[in-house]
Amino acid sequence: MKIFKNLFGKGDKIAASEIADEKGRLASESIIVDSGYKEGNGYYLLFADGTMVQHFSAVNNNGTFSTGWTYAKIFADVPTVSATVSTPASTSAIDLKPVCNLFEVTNAKATVHAFDSATNKAYSKQTIHFFAMGRWK
Repeated sequence: MKIFKNLFGKGDKIAASEIADEKGRLASESIIVDSGYKEGNGYYLLFADGTMVQHFSAVNNNGTFSTGWTYAKIFADVPTVSATVSTPASTSAIDLKPVCNLFEVTNAKATVHAFDSATNKAYSKQTIHFFAMGRWK
């Protein structure tokens, strides 16, 4: 990215790596270079420094333990992934203890096993919330 040093002068250009904010962060390292949404795979943000974050929520309608997420964009390496589960308010059990264990994590997808630790069963319509952070370059 280039910007004008002096809009009214010679029009010399400087690189984003020469621009810093008041805390010393370089513009070239804190710019979002791409963002978007891929249907069925969630949202992503790509930063100029190579960091990528993604998030996605999936409803498990079939009551099985496993729920998978194929990332909207593939990571350069295996990312750090977290997942949480929430059960529907209409579930009749009073003392639900939802648990979400990561089962498989690769640079392209993550799979979790989600269940209620009190009853050791999965509920239909439980929502799995995924978050991943890693490198895109």
